[in-house]
Amino acid sequence: MVGGDGTMLHVASALARVDLPVIGINMGRLGFLTDIPAEDFRGEIDLILAGDFEIEERMMLKAGFVREGQLHDERLALNDVVLSKGATGKMIEFDTRVRGETIGRTRGDGVIVATPTGSTAYALSAGGPILHPLLPAIVVAPICPHTLGQRPIVLDGHSEIEIEFVESDNEQGYVFVDGLDFAAVQSGEVLKIAPADRSARLIRIKGHSHYEALHSKLGWG
Repeated sequence: MVGGDGTMLHVASALARVDLPVIGINMGRLGFLTDIPAEDFRGEIDLILAGDFEIEERMMLKAGFVREGQLHDERLALNDVVLSKGATGKMIEFDTRVRGETIGRTRGDGVIVATPTGSTAYALSAGGPILHPLLPAIVVAPICPHTLGQRPIVLDGHSEIEIEFVESDNEQGYVFVDGLDFAAVQSGEVLKIAPADRSARLIRIKGHSHYEALHSKLGWG
């Protein structure tokens, strides 16, 4: 695949459904997922054809809406699922539950539920932690919560999360999956997020270092 990380997200999710691995050649900016620089692709592809590569299994999430007791419109996410206030300036309000246990009610701009892969994306901008991409875990990061004590948390990789949108002046929220518009959510509707039963398979040249990627992509000294 040739493009940026956004293109890689959607290609990897599509190929995960048929269990095919993908390699990314970076024509974008950051290049966390598309880690082969465009100027080096010929030599890197030769290494892959020679068998000098590994396949990383990246955790994915599945997200859908529960309406009248039925799950609808399920989609896969490699990075994150986001409930947002959208274009309005008003806050939204929602309840969050993990395995049926209430975490609390939040008023703010929304919430990000991210995989370890997505922990270096939007969740990082919202103050979330950086997770190793192969770690079985899920990040839940509120976006500008009105209560300062609400902080990002890390859940185990088997957690099932329910986010129930409650009535507010905004009337509806908006859900995005890997940056793409998913749906509007109304009062009383529940967004259900759980680990997917399949993973994205990324081809990596042997010797690829996650820590070197952090050093170079995030400008660490």
